[in-house]
Amino acid sequence: MRKIQTLLSLTLATLVILCAVGCDDEKDETPIQPTIETTIQPTSIEQSSIEPTIDYSIPPAFAGLASVSLQDDMYHLSWEPAVDDQTDQDSIMYEIFEADSTGIDNYDFLNPVASVVGAASIDISDLDTFSHHYFIVRTSDEHNNTDENTIEQTQRDLMLVGAPNFRDLGGYVNSDGIQ
Repeated sequence: MRKIQTLLSLTLATLVILCAVGCDDEKDETPIQPTIETTIQPTSIEQSSIEPTIDYSIPPAFAGLASVSLQDDMYHLSWEPAVDDQTDQDSIMYEIFEADSTGIDNYDFLNPVASVVGAASIDISDLDTFSHHYFIVRTSDEHNNTDENTIEQTQRDLMLVGAPNFRDLGGYVNSDGIQ
């Protein structure tokens, strides 16, 4: 578009100059008749519409598992819904991974213990409630992009009656992320 405007401006300036030269020259009986042929050919940018590039390889944004509680012999896990620019929240898959001890190396991320689509919580009933379990939740969008979340949570019981050691209360994370 800018090329067309520039070309038209140059054409108009040429006409003005040629008219001025022709009008001031009274000795020449033949007025100068400018002949300007302009051929404007669209460029490839003007011919094709420019579409934004969409990156389909970005996984959903997910803050991780927020809480784990044990109620009626079921583990209740909850989280804030993930956000994705290509997938609706109702279509995001949440995969739940479990380990018997803490640490990222203790998880088998190829075999989730459960999964749910479009929910912000899940109840898991087929785990031993007498053992301690650790959980990580990861999300996947409709293009199978999975986040690499490593936020680990476990059940927190505040059984102060008969607690053998007050240090057992340790490990809680505050709003600043400090234990």
